[in-house]
Amino acid sequence: MIAEEAHLTRGWFRPSPFVLDLVNTAITSLLMMAALVLVTRWLAVAFSTEEFGVYGFSRRLVSSIAIYSLVAGMTVTRYLAISKSLAQRYTYLLAATLFAVLPALLLLGLASIAPAFWARVVFHDASLGAALLSTLLLVLSTATVNLLCAYYRGAGRVRHANYWQLWAVGVGPLVIAFFWAYTRSLALINTLTAAVMFLSLIPLGAELVRALAGRESGKFRIRLGELLQYGLPRVPGGFFFGGMMAVGPFFAPRFGTMTDAGFLVAGQLLLRTVELGTSAFGVLALPRIAELQAKGRQAFIRDRVEDVVAMTCHLGSFATLQLLLWTDVIVRAWLGERYLPGTPIIRIVLVAAVPYLGYTLLRAVIDALEERAMNTRNMLWALCITLAASVVLGLAGLGGLGLAIAGTLGLFVLGVLSVWHLWRSLGLSRDALLIGPSLALTALVGAATVGSRMLLPPTWPPLGSLAFAGGVAGTLGVLYLLSLRHFGTRWIRELEGRLVRPPGAKA
Repeated sequence: MIAEEAHLTRGWFRPSPFVLDLVNTAITSLLMMAALVLVTRWLAVAFSTEEFGVYGFSRRLVSSIAIYSLVAGMTVTRYLAISKSLAQRYTYLLAATLFAVLPALLLLGLASIAPAFWARVVFHDASLGAALLSTLLLVLSTATVNLLCAYYRGAGRVRHANYWQLWAVGVGPLVIAFFWAYTRSLALINTLTAAVMFLSLIPLGAELVRALAGRESGKFRIRLGELLQYGLPRVPGGFFFGGMMAVGPFFAPRFGTMTDAGFLVAGQLLLRTVELGTSAFGVLALPRIAELQAKGRQAFIRDRVEDVVAMTCHLGSFATLQLLLWTDVIVRAWLGERYLPGTPIIRIVLVAAVPYLGYTLLRAVIDALEERAMNTRNMLWALCITLAASVVLGLAGLGGLGLAIAGTLGLFVLGVLSVWHLWRSLGLSRDALLIGPSLALTALVGAATVGSRMLLPPTWPPLGSLAFAGGVAGTLGVLYLLSLRHFGTRWIRELEGRLVRPPGAKA
C-alpha cells in the first residue's frame, strides 16, 4: 500500500522493493501462523483440556508482557529509518538493547525469589512455579528476537528479519512441540522453546560487537533519552493491549474454569488469522511512513490510509463471516472433538475480527504520524471497558461466555478509536469504503456460505470437512475481490498498479 518512490520498470511484473519486502513478510507471517496452528493442535491433543488452558494462559502472558519489547523494537526501527549515519544507527542499537532486555531480566529475577507465591497469584496454583519461571524465560528470549528483527528492519534488511523470526517463532517451536508434546510438561516445552529463540543472540551479539566499535562517542545517553522519550509513553499502551487480551484467560478460573481459558485463547488465535497477509503492512509501514512524513507528503499518506481503512472493512467483514460460519468445523479439525463445547465462546471472540484488524493495521500508522502516544490512550480506554465488563458479566454468572463478550467489546472500542483518530487528524473520506456495494457483496457471500454448508455431508471426517470449508472460502474470496475490483475499489487498483505495469511505466 505505501509504495516506494516512482521508478522505471522493465517488465509487466515488476513490483517495487517495498512490495517485494511486503510479499516476503506476508509469506513469513503465513508460515509462522501455520506453525502456530500445528503447535496448538499437537499440544491440544497431548494435554488435557485443563492443562491446555494453563498452556494457553502461559502463552498469553508471554505475549502480554513481551509487548514492551515490541514497543522497544518499534521505537528503534523508527529511529534507525531516519538516522543519518552508521555510527548513529549503532548507538541506537546499544541503547535499544538496554531498553528491551533489562526489564525481562529483572522480572525473571524477581519471580525466581518466590516462584510458588507468584504462581499462586498468576495461575491460581502454587504448584506451577516451574511453569511460571519458564514463561518468564520465554519473555526474555522473545525480547532478544524482537530486538534483532527490529534492528534488521530499521536497517533495511527485511528478509534477514523475516528468516530469523520464522525460525525463532515458527520452525523452532514446531520442532519442540513435535518431539516433546508427549511429556505434557509446560515447563520443559517453554524452556526448550526459549533455548531455540536464544539462538538469535548469535547474530545480535555480532551486531553489538560492531556497534561497540563503531558507535558515536559520548552520545549513548542522548540516543537512549530519545528512544525512551518516544518509547516509554507507548510501553503502557503495549501492556494495556496485552492486559486486555489476558483479562479473559486470567479471570476464567475465577468466574468459570481453566478450560474456559483455553477456549478464549483458541478464539484469540483464530482471531489472529485475519491478520494473515496484512500484518506485513504494519511491520513495514512505520519506517516508510516516517520517511514520507519527513518529506512532507501528507496528501499521499492520507490517500493510502483511506485505502487501509477500506481494506480493513472489506477483508475483515469477509474473514469474519467465514470464521463464524465455519467455527465448529475448524475447532473439530484443529483441536478435536473434546473442544467443541468451546465453540460458542470462540465464536463470540471472532465477532471482533473487523475492529481487531483495524487496530493491527492502523497502530503503526498512528505511531509513525504522532509523537504523542495516542495508541496508549486508546488502549487504556479499551482495557478499562474490558475489565469492567468482565467483572460485571462474570459476577452475573455468564462464565466464559461473559468474558468472551467483554473482550469483544474492548476490541470494538479499540478499533473504533483507532479509525476515529486518523479520520479526524487526516480528514479521511468515506468514498474509498464503497459502503453500499461492499455490504451487498458481504450479504451475498454470507448467503452463499450458508448454502454451501448445507451441502457438507455430516459424516465427512474432520480434515475433509475443513478442506471443503477452505475450498468454499477460497473460491468465494476470489469472487469477492474480483467483484470489489469491478466496482473500482481503489486499494485493489493501487495494489495491482504496484505489481503489474507495462514496460516503461512509472510506479
